[in-house]
Parts: sequence; structure tokens; C-alpha cells
Amino acid sequence: PQEGYRVKAWTGLPADAEISDDKNTATVAALPGSLTVQAVLEAIPMHTVTIEAPQHGTITAEANGQPIASGAQVPDGTQVTFTANPDPNWIFSTWPGDASGQSDRSFTMAVTGDITVGVTFEDAIHYVVHYSVVGTGGTLSGTADDQTIAIDTDVQVVGGSKVVFTAEPASGMMVKAWTVNGQVQDELSNTLVIDNLSETTAVTVEFETLVFYDLPVDTADYTITNITKTPEYGTERQIRKGGDVTFTVKPAQGKA
Repeated sequence: PQEGYRVKAWTGLPADAEISDDKNTATVAALPGSLTVQAVLEAIPMHTVTIEAPQHGTITAEANGQPIASGAQVPDGTQVTFTANPDPNWIFSTWPGDASGQSDRSFTMAVTGDITVGVTFEDAIHYVVHYSVVGTGGTLSGTADDQTIAIDTDVQVVGGSKVVFTAEPASGMMVKAWTVNGQVQDELSNTLVIDNLSETTAVTVEFETLVFYDLPVDTADYTITNITKTPEYGTERQIRKGGDVTFTVKPAQGKA
């Protein structure tokens, strides 16, 4: 079809003809005889997208990789992505109106009629985050949603934030333990992640002298493969004290 038109229907096709989802192609497995086939075209309807200006934030919309503004018209079936952008200290709450039922801050929908999209925001809940190093042996840094937060300070962080703590052991040192609110964590890597901040949180890291243990080496009788270590420290054939390791021992040909 020419630009601005689409196939509405086909006439003259046998009952078993297969029509593509976009209706542009009709396939007949075996011609029963002479056929007079016609494609019925129609102008593609245009629909208006209205974006209501919210309080305490904005809404952005995008179609076909391009931003669109309130009042824009899009062809029927166009996929439009809407994103709620809260002001600082506010968080996404709901999508009322024609986007009712959407639960994510960003969503995509096919526009099949005129639509009006609005959003509501609510006060963000904040939690205190405090982090520090126990003793010496390294440094520690932290971010909340990719924004740096200060060490040894009570910092107000928006609930739901992703908080990442990164330890930097000094030469010859390694992480001994992480604690969150006094509870030792099952984590010995240099990174501790809280995916969804939901409470006042105190984090500590402690360092100790780095200790490696050697893993078996290949011999004429077997080879070591599929080595997986947690956390990743040292060379391929080393595991740090307290770490976990799994590997496969493959006997040489003729060896049990």
C-alpha cells in the first residue's frame, strides 16, 4: 500500500487462504481454478495523544525512537512509550486515565484511539544510610542510584534506591566481612549491593590479610576444567581463604 494506507480486507480468496498479520500478504496453497482477487485498502486512522502536565514531575513520550509532545497525532497501532520523571524527593505513584492499570514508571502501549495520559507522584520515603570501614586495610565508597553518598555520615536516601558499596582492599589485603545492620552477610567480594532500599541501613566492611590456596594443577593423569570461584580473587588456579570453588576433574584416556 502507499504511505498512509493499509490493507483492510481481501475479496475473492478461497476459505483456506492464509493472510499475514499485517494483511499485506495472502497465500493460496493450491489454486482451485481462476480467481479474481482484490485487496481493499483504507486510509490509516490517526489518533491524538494528549499528555496531561503533572505536578512534581514530567511525562515524556516516544514513538519510533522519536520524542512526541502532547497533541501529537500518530497512526493507528503505533507503539508509544511513556515515562514518568519525578522531581527530586518525589516518586512515581500511579497512571490514571487511559493508562490506568500500568504499574511501571515506564511502559509501552499500542495506540488504537485518541488517548489521554497523566501521572501522579507522591512524597518519597527516605531512609538513613551510614557506611564505614572497621579498622584499616582498605577504603570504601558508596552510591545510591549512581549518585555518590558520603562515608561515615548519616545520609538521607530515597526508599527504593539501588545502593552499591565498593570496597578497595589495600595491597595484600582482602574483604574479611560485610555487615548490614549488624548482620554478617554471605558476601566476600569487593561489592555489596542493596537492590531496593527499604529501611534505615548501616553497612560496614572489614579487611584482613590476603590468603590464597592453590587449586590442583593438571597432570598426566587428569586435567582440571570448568573452574568457578566466588569471589574472583587471584589467578585461575587460586582461591582466596573463605571463598567457594567448583571444578571438574577429567581423567586422562585410560585412567579411571
